[in-house]
Amino acid sequence: NISKAELVIYVPGILNKENNLKFKKDFIQLNGVFNYSSNLNSKTIQLYIDANQFNFMDIDKIFLKWGYNQHHYSISKFLSS
Repeated sequence: NISKAELVIYVPGILNKENNLKFKKDFIQLNGVFNYSSNLNSKTIQLYIDANQFNFMDIDKIFLKWGYNQHHYSISKFLSS
């Protein structure tokens, strides 16, 4: 049973072309992630996920991998359908 959801992560100050490629590569490999998109102007990452499979702690792990802690980002929207 799939519980599709859209997760928007606000990442001011750290989302640029170089980081976006790193983040995309890592996020797209996570369990429960169907699609990754980003907007460099609004400094947001959109993840399309299966909310039943996705582990929110993986968000922290990816940003920590690249040297960013929770002060660098926030979840700005979570919509499930």
